[in-house]
Amino acid sequence: MMYFISTRLSMDPRSEEGKARYENLLNALTSLGPWSDRLDNTWLVESKLSASRIRTLLKPHLLEGDRVFVGQFTENWAGYNMGSSFPEWAKRRDFSTPGQAP
Repeated sequence: MMYFISTRLSMDPRSEEGKARYENLLNALTSLGPWSDRLDNTWLVESKLSASRIRTLLKPHLLEGDRVFVGQFTENWAGYNMGSSFPEWAKRRDFSTPGQAP
């Protein structure tokens, strides 16, 4: 399943504490499965986990004022200036929904 994950962090990621928190969040995101981060504060991630499970796994890396949104999306997408390798990367992803065979 493919997910769109977007964050708004309240801490400056350039500060020392912000760098450490951002690195921990990035490690949690990239451990979910194949990912792309071609948009600011947004990741496209392929994972077999549910959206709520992904949110729960990311919450320990967020502060009280931070925001995270996790949404599943379908193969119906379009992009602009995403890079020459992006369409091929996306074609290799699993866009199935829960209970649907890939």
